[in-house]
Amino acid sequence: MAISNSEIKRAARQVFASSRGYETPFYNRDISKKEVADHFANLEPWRGSALIISAPMGTGKTFFVDQIKSLLGLTEGKVPLLVGEIEPKTLKKTKGDFVFVDEGDIKTSWKALHGGLETLGKYLKDTGKIGLVLGDFSLRNPDLSRHLSKPKFMNSFEPLDEKFLRGVLKQRLSMYLQQKNPPEILSDELYNVLVPDAYGPINSFRSVLTFINQLVQELPNNDAACLLTLPMAVDWVKNQFDPEIDTDRQENFLNFFLDYIAQSHPRGTGLEQGISKEQMYLMGKQVGYTEWPSFQEEILIPFGRSGMILSRGIPRLDEEGQFERWPEPYFPSHVLLLWAET
Repeated sequence: MAISNSEIKRAARQVFASSRGYETPFYNRDISKKEVADHFANLEPWRGSALIISAPMGTGKTFFVDQIKSLLGLTEGKVPLLVGEIEPKTLKKTKGDFVFVDEGDIKTSWKALHGGLETLGKYLKDTGKIGLVLGDFSLRNPDLSRHLSKPKFMNSFEPLDEKFLRGVLKQRLSMYLQQKNPPEILSDELYNVLVPDAYGPINSFRSVLTFINQLVQELPNNDAACLLTLPMAVDWVKNQFDPEIDTDRQENFLNFFLDYIAQSHPRGTGLEQGISKEQMYLMGKQVGYTEWPSFQEEILIPFGRSGMILSRGIPRLDEEGQFERWPEPYFPSHVLLLWAET
């Protein structure tokens, strides 16, 4: 049975929720949950250590930890501590065997990451408690993870691929629209661009669901069958997306980059290895950038902050001692992939 535009618009907040503000079931992650259950089947070997879930922001880590707490039968400490706010006195208030910590990521300063993880590591070692630390690829930097005794990185945090996204939407449509076998509301072409196979673990659950919700809001409120298509998404991006560009040179680079995507990597094809910073800078030189620091300041940092480019590198301190939050390799976001469509 078809789902109408009006039906999907009424249920959009729940179907496309990407925050803990809505009680939404989380699809799959069965392999991940089994890994955690096996890891903590016997707590004694892991006392004083930490299990680290390191994946880009917006990939569902916090949702997943809620599942873990239920799996482990935990009722204490429902709200995780934040790495940048960890102090000995806050750690002493934690109850039970586990300490849950979030935001080990680029939202936190390098100094705060160091200080928070160092304080956490000492507390775990002294008390024999076990840490569960969430963050992005920053936590894979050995300069940070060394503060934790015997850190164990989770191996099987399933990425948001096409199969995963289809399953999420089917589960939520079934729940909120009471359809046992709901039809697809996205075309195959649109799925391919929103979650390219080449992107793997950097596909963002939050940004994809938010984008789909934006498309849904543009639908007419009628009884026609809902189907979001690639042309609809391209039209929305080209007419409504604001890249928040401040200078002509930034705009020139964006246009050059879009042409490059269209010619070399249409719909994200061939991007398994990403784009190196040398390749990005060569494009920058084509539009007038002659110094790396200015290119980094005007392109890589603002484009990374806005989500127009994604990074699969490990954040680190650069040669000048600055926190490099978006290191190579780079990937154009689904918004830029859509914008590059001719």
